[in-house]
Amino acid sequence: MNMEGKIMSLAWNSIDDGIIVTDPHGIIMDINLAALEMMGIGKQEAMGRLLDHVFYLVDEDTGKALQHMCEKTLAESAKVIQYDNVKLIGVK
Repeated sequence: MNMEGKIMSLAWNSIDDGIIVTDPHGIIMDINLAALEMMGIGKQEAMGRLLDHVFYLVDEDTGKALQHMCEKTLAESAKVIQYDNVKLIGVK
């Protein structure tokens, strides 16, 4: 890996927020360390899997499952979708 790649990797894995990159179908293409730690899985367990098979979201107040962010983002042609009062549940 060249110096630029090392710097980018260091930055990517130093971010405290969990970041997951998917293709348009919701298949995980990349994931940072914070996201892996939140879900309690290793990178190899996440890569190439459907987002829905790695975790799901529930409303903290009602416990009701929420539409997955990837599906919602694609359906609304939005760049970023955020939910409030959400709990991430890891699936193993």
